[in-house]
Amino acid sequence: RTRAKLQTFGSRFIAVSAFVRRKLLERGFPDERVIIHYIGVDTRFFSTAHAVREPLILFVGRLIEQKGITDFIRALTELQRSGIAVHGVVVGSGPAEADAKQLARSLDAAITFVGAQPPHEVRRWMQRCQIFCVPSRRMPSGAEEGFGLVFAEAQAAGLPVVSYANGGIVEAVADRLTGFLAPDGDWRQIA
Repeated sequence: RTRAKLQTFGSRFIAVSAFVRRKLLERGFPDERVIIHYIGVDTRFFSTAHAVREPLILFVGRLIEQKGITDFIRALTELQRSGIAVHGVVVGSGPAEADAKQLARSLDAAITFVGAQPPHEVRRWMQRCQIFCVPSRRMPSGAEEGFGLVFAEAQAAGLPVVSYANGGIVEAVADRLTGFLAPDGDWRQIA
């Protein structure tokens, strides 16, 4: 309701990615006052120090449809059925948690759900796992990841990231350099 007033009188608007900047410009924010300032990661905290890798694939995020938890489960199950000995770890909670656990049981997926965890536990999981996968989706409403700080944290911890190429994820992950980005919604390509 006050967007027009904000757009008129705001002196600077900070976007965490070029994607978010484009979205602000589409909504009428003034080009000359919208700047990009990427989110930083504490690379002393999220690092490869003390990393001991296991055949684990990690998901960290709120358990909601947009974060792609069902695509994660399907992709992991596809790997396991093809004979790849990996185990999934899901750090997070949210409204899709019960459905995600039910899907994992119905597919007989080897996944451990550990719930929401403090930062030092997230770091510990990042230092144990071999791959980080949060296949965040573009929603019919237009919602997408603005940047995805957790992608940058995972890379700082030495993990390759697997996700979808949408929103600000394409700025957080260098496809085929620091991870692999699949077309939005293609969970088989995620696998």
